[in-house]
Amino acid sequence: MPPTEMGSKAVRRHGFLQRLRSPSQIGLIGLNLVMYFLLLRWAGENIHLGRLADYFRQIPVWAVVGTLLLNLLALALSGHRLALLVARDFRTAFSITNIGYALNTLLPLRLGEAIKIYLSHRLFRIPLTGIFAASVVEKLIDLVTILLLGGTVLVFAASEYVQASTLLSVSILAILGVGAVVLFRRYIVRIVKLLPKGSRMRRISIELHKHASSYPPGRILLATGGIWALNVLLVYFSFNTFLPEIRLGLFEAVALLVVMALAIAIPSAPAGLGLLEAGIVAYLTQTSRIGNEAALAAATVFHLAITLPQLIVTAWLLWGRSGALLKVQAVDSAS
Repeated sequence: MPPTEMGSKAVRRHGFLQRLRSPSQIGLIGLNLVMYFLLLRWAGENIHLGRLADYFRQIPVWAVVGTLLLNLLALALSGHRLALLVARDFRTAFSITNIGYALNTLLPLRLGEAIKIYLSHRLFRIPLTGIFAASVVEKLIDLVTILLLGGTVLVFAASEYVQASTLLSVSILAILGVGAVVLFRRYIVRIVKLLPKGSRMRRISIELHKHASSYPPGRILLATGGIWALNVLLVYFSFNTFLPEIRLGLFEAVALLVVMALAIAIPSAPAGLGLLEAGIVAYLTQTSRIGNEAALAAATVFHLAITLPQLIVTAWLLWGRSGALLKVQAVDSAS
C-alpha cells in the first residue's frame, strides 16, 4: 500500500476517534448508560414477565397488519414530500426516505441522518447541498407540526394530556430554526458578498438558496399535513385495537403521538429504543389506568411494527444496489 494512502486512512481514523472522544459524545454516551440502567432497574421492579407474555399473546395479528399498512402509507407520503424537495422521482425519494428511517433505527445518536445524506449523494447522485437542504426543511416543518399538534391538545383538552412545559424546548428549537431560515433567505445577498470569492462556503450558500427557492410550498405543506394525519390515525388505530384495556380518544392519540415524536427525536440509542417504550408506558398507565405489562406489550409491538418495514425495505433496496455500494467503497478507499 502506498504511503500516501496509508497516511490518508490514518488521518480519517484519527479524526473519527477524535469525534468519538469529544466531550459532547462522551456526555451523550454517559447519559444513555445512566438512562438505560434506570430503565432496566424500573423494569426489573415493576414488570412481571408472565403477565407481559400473556399480553403479547392477546394482541391480534390483524391489528399488527393494519399498523404495518398505515405506517407504509405514511412512509410513502414522506417519500412524496421528499420527491418535491429534491426534484426527483417518487421511487428515488421513497428509497432515500426508507434508508434514512432504517439507519436511524440501527444507529445511535441520529447518525443515520448524516449517512442518509452521504448515500443519497453517492447512490442517487443528488447534490449534497440539495439533500442537506431538504433534510433541514423536513425537520423544521415536522418540528413546527409537532408544536401545532401539542398546542391543539393544550387548547382543546385543557392541558390534561400534554403540559405546556413539555413543548417549551420544541418551541425554542422551532423559533430558532425558522428564524435562521428566514434570516438566511432575507440576507442571502449580504451573506454571499461577505464571503470570499471562490470559497466553498460561498458556493454552498448560493446552492442552498437556489434549492430553497425552487420548493413548491403549497404541495409540501399539503403532503406534511397528510403525513401527520396518517400518523394520528396510525396511533389511534393501533392502540385501540391491540388490547381491550386500552381506549384512546382523538386528543389522547394526538398527545401520545407528540410524546412519541419527542422521544424519537432525542439523539440517543437506535430508534429511541427504550425511550419510546418508556414514553408510551408512562402515558398509557397515567391516562388509560392500565397495568405496566399491558402498556409495555402494546408499546413494544407498536415499535416493532413501525420499524421492521423500514428495515426490510431498506435491506431490499441496498441489496439491489450492492454493486453501486461496492463502487462507492472502492472510490473512498482509493481517495
